[in-house]
Amino acid sequence: MSGEIKRIGTLDIEPSAAHLDTTFFIIQKIGICIMSVLLLGGIFGLFGSGILGPTTAVKGSLQITYNKFTRLQATNVFHINIIPSRDHSTQSSDLRLWIDQSFFKKISIKSLSPTPSSEEIRNNKIIYSFHASDNSQTSQIILAIEPEEFGHSHAEMGLINSNNDKIKIHQFIYP
Repeated sequence: MSGEIKRIGTLDIEPSAAHLDTTFFIIQKIGICIMSVLLLGGIFGLFGSGILGPTTAVKGSLQITYNKFTRLQATNVFHINIIPSRDHSTQSSDLRLWIDQSFFKKISIKSLSPTPSSEEIRNNKIIYSFHASDNSQTSQIILAIEPEEFGHSHAEMGLINSNNDKIKIHQFIYP
């Protein structure tokens, strides 16, 4: 034996075994802290709906629902609704949605539904045109992306219409 056995209280313990007891105690406390943070995150919606879950931003005819917090390399869906104006007789049959070109530096597009009738790049914006079959009903566009970098991400999305409605998107991507 490398060391002699010492009496601690009513127990006979080797000095190296006493050190292990302290190490396991510290590991246990760290584990409890990590589990508590994950539990609180779940309660507040970090992994689904809740305070930290999805949010909806509205500006004029444009409404976007998205997750404020999302995971790196996990599919993240934007639900983009275009609400018709009260006087939809003057609306054109094409919907034109633009997205800041800088947004695409940190993400990859998994799907865009419906498929745009045309795409163009102008003034650091990617403009998608969609054919609207009925101007009296809300049109929905679903954009599925996959973040490629973690950290704070922001972008602007908007409509090319008489009001030039635009919304700033703020997300945090965690590893």
